[in-house]
Amino acid sequence: MLTPHVHRVGGADLTDPLDCHVYLVDGGEELALVDAGAGPGTERIVAAVGAAGHDPGRITQILLTHAHGDHGAGAGRLARRLGSATVQASPLAAACVRDGDAAAASVEAARAAGLYPPNFAFDPHPCDGTLTDGAEVRVGELRLRVLDTPGHCRGHVALLLETPGRRDLFAGDALFDGGRIALQPIHDCDLHEQVATLRRLRSLALDGLFAGHGTPVTSGAQAHVERANAALDRLLLPAPLNPV
Repeated sequence: MLTPHVHRVGGADLTDPLDCHVYLVDGGEELALVDAGAGPGTERIVAAVGAAGHDPGRITQILLTHAHGDHGAGAGRLARRLGSATVQASPLAAACVRDGDAAAASVEAARAAGLYPPNFAFDPHPCDGTLTDGAEVRVGELRLRVLDTPGHCRGHVALLLETPGRRDLFAGDALFDGGRIALQPIHDCDLHEQVATLRRLRSLALDGLFAGHGTPVTSGAQAHVERANAALDRLLLPAPLNPV
């Protein structure tokens, strides 16, 4: 458990080496997942939900921060396994998932770079493009606010959860612990959009930062946001997620 409302139920160290972190949001009578992993770890994600003390059958929504393979390729398999869960993403990411568009989701580029095996598949699945900037997603008693956060890729969103005394951000790959970022030589990664995203996050006064990789931050998260912005203030780039 990361907070009373958030559990981590997926990740490279937990469910499959290809998986991003997958988070369970507990809204009481309703549950949701943030991101879906790559697919091979689906059964282990479901098992982790159970191990956290929750019935996977109460998951009604899978909310994708973006469509890259480690975040979105498992959405169809996970939704089918859960039975009644809908998949939601930004309009651009939703189109990738609906079409299983490996090129648009940079899966082809990742395969070519050796990050995914040659037979890695992105199976198409129905996906609603409802996660637009400012939209509110209800998960039982909780509300998540959608923030457009492009830069790592287009169609990237983050989800802000506000509960009494806390502000937590499901950041996807927009920002990681330590103020790190992930810029890649792919078709829709954009430095200027990344900078604008970091500037936007600077005003949020976050307690928790739950990113797609790295170490989840449960307190003092705004200091990590500020570290990235302090680098920008000096006309430098924040540290990379995986320094060479």
